[in-house]
Amino acid sequence: MTSNSENNNNNEAHPSDSQISLEATSNEKSEPLCHWCHQLAEENEQFLQVELVDGDQTKAYYYCSEEHELKIIRFYNYSKNFRIIYYLFILLFPIILLTLLAVFHNWLFIYVVFISFGIGIIILPLLGEKTVNGLGLKNSLILGRVLGLVILLIGVTLFVINGWKIFLPD
Repeated sequence: MTSNSENNNNNEAHPSDSQISLEATSNEKSEPLCHWCHQLAEENEQFLQVELVDGDQTKAYYYCSEEHELKIIRFYNYSKNFRIIYYLFILLFPIILLTLLAVFHNWLFIYVVFISFGIGIIILPLLGEKTVNGLGLKNSLILGRVLGLVILLIGVTLFVINGWKIFLPD
């Protein structure tokens, strides 16, 4: 039988696998990636940096070519301009539709919420900072638009299938 102090000494001498993997990832040097295409810089190539201001925050993004710099700037300007429309499709329209669902007890309103979400995500595919950092801006936009299209198609399909039931006699 071993005492608690001996067990603690064994645990300190042999850290668990999760502790080893955390230490290995935190010690790695992170190299800058192009924010648009998510490519590493070549040895002889140096990434340039663009700083974009959003409200009171300034964020720096690396890019590998002038074309990618323009695409990054264009998307962030686009997202500023269409943010209100995004909030309409993601927040306001679903709240109105769910209120109509509560009043009229018609499930078609729930399907229109799917359509509203799909349109909102297609217009402005904001998937989050971690997704953009993991995939790059270009790939996260493609992923967001594909997910928005899938949600839109689900909503349209449900609306069409169940909408016919309203017009068919029992």
